Amino acid sequence: MDDLFLHVISGSKAGRKIKIEDKVGLGRSPENTVTFTGPDAGLVSGRHAVVERVGGDLILRDLDSRNGVFVNGVRVFEHRLALNEVVSLGQNGPKLRVQTGGTETFSRSMPLTPGLRYDKSTGGFSGSRENSLPPGSPTRPEMPSTAPMAPSVASGIDAGSFTLGLAQRISEDEAGEEEIKDLMRNSGRVKRLVASNALGKRDARMIGHAAETYSRSRRRGRWVAGGIASVSLIVIIMLVVQIFVYRKRLVQQEKLFANIEQLEAKLAHMETGSDAPEPGQDSEKSMMVAQLRAAERQLMNLRGHLRSKDLINTYSNPLGKEIQIILEGFGKQNYVVPDIFIAQVEKHIRTFTRTSVKNSIQLALTRKSRYYDLIQRELLDAGMPLAFFYLAVHESGLDTAIVSSAGARGLWQFMPATGRDYGLHVPNDWRSAPIAQDQRTNPLMSTRAAIRYLKRLYAEFGDVALAMAAYNAGEGRVRGALRRIDDPVNNRDFWYIYRMGYLAQETNEYVPKIIATMIIDKNRDRYGFPP
Repeated sequence: MDDLFLHVISGSKAGRKIKIEDKVGLGRSPENTVTFTGPDAGLVSGRHAVVERVGGDLILRDLDSRNGVFVNGVRVFEHRLALNEVVSLGQNGPKLRVQTGGTETFSRSMPLTPGLRYDKSTGGFSGSRENSLPPGSPTRPEMPSTAPMAPSVASGIDAGSFTLGLAQRISEDEAGEEEIKDLMRNSGRVKRLVASNALGKRDARMIGHAAETYSRSRRRGRWVAGGIASVSLIVIIMLVVQIFVYRKRLVQQEKLFANIEQLEAKLAHMETGSDAPEPGQDSEKSMMVAQLRAAERQLMNLRGHLRSKDLINTYSNPLGKEIQIILEGFGKQNYVVPDIFIAQVEKHIRTFTRTSVKNSIQLALTRKSRYYDLIQRELLDAGMPLAFFYLAVHESGLDTAIVSSAGARGLWQFMPATGRDYGLHVPNDWRSAPIAQDQRTNPLMSTRAAIRYLKRLYAEFGDVALAMAAYNAGEGRVRGALRRIDDPVNNRDFWYIYRMGYLAQETNEYVPKIIATMIIDKNRDRYGFPP
């Protein structure tokens, strides 16, 4: 016999030819030999039908499809195929034609007759087929290709010759394990087999019960698998969405960095320009600083949602990160420290570590052990930031008796009038009076007075750095700088004033000096100071 083929004659697979060697599965699922996708997918079931060789015949079986299987327009469940018959998967679904590679034919589709038996030796059907024909009829009559399989005489059910052959093998205990498994997977075929009365009552009950048990287990399996698949799908969708959002954040981080660098460059150009600002330049600078602050807030909020390995290095100078950590202690969480400020802090660190100044800094750090616990306790009791301790380090070098040329005295360098305002006794002739009478030299009393003063400044300006600047230059100068701000509600902080240049240079540099002192104290070995 020449090679046999299924030739797809309609649908998305039209023109394809499939050689029939053993079994050809037809359906929508990928495990089929021919998988119908695209427009055909809605017309075809997952496992719609199968064509397989049985002895010298080709048997077409419907696998409980949703839309049915048709041969030459007639609905069939099992059918012995003939050459040129047209198989349709659903009435409107894709169509296939049985063809051969040569001229030899194979058995036409024929009605079953009562005496038809399965021949185990040949794997086909024999017996009374010829005996049922009228005298003088040919051994293999040419039946119309549209003829459906005849019903079983016993039941009136179209059980099909392949199913009846299996029934005989079951009755004779010769059915193979794979045959029984294949039968269990096809509930329609089981029903037809049981209803055909081809099996004994015992075998029919056994097959029916086994099929029902198998069907229930498959339904439970599908339910569990469906639930797992649904949960898995939801998890996958969530992961895909998270990946998409995360990638957008990475792109946004790059854009914000580029915007901040561009604005910083423009501000630096303005600062290095002519001394006399051009008309409208102050307003333009204010707008740029506001844009810069907004970009910084967005960037720092965004970075909280990124993994550490994906964070762009904010600072080319590692000192920038140390300064940022100090500022976070000041309550400033959403700031990118400007390069110009980092450069100023670095400049002051170099100054403080030179021989001419280093001894003074070293002496102040040595005295820290005497007063740190006292000042820290008072700051904590008052609910004030511990960073204010370094005002005393910078102001007096922690020398209780030191007097400035302007008349400031003690750890906190109170002027006589300011000391009296905050409850300290300062004799009018304090320069000649015994030192003990001047309470500015008393560590505990002067610290409590300084904290009362700082607390008022902090409450008024709401910013640690602004309170430090006001402590140095006087609150009047800081108030004047704030009055120049167009949006004092959102820009009421030292960094806005610093960038705008609204304070005197000495006051502008006061906070960078404090931060330089803090960094030296935290990294004494690095800068050559004894621990």
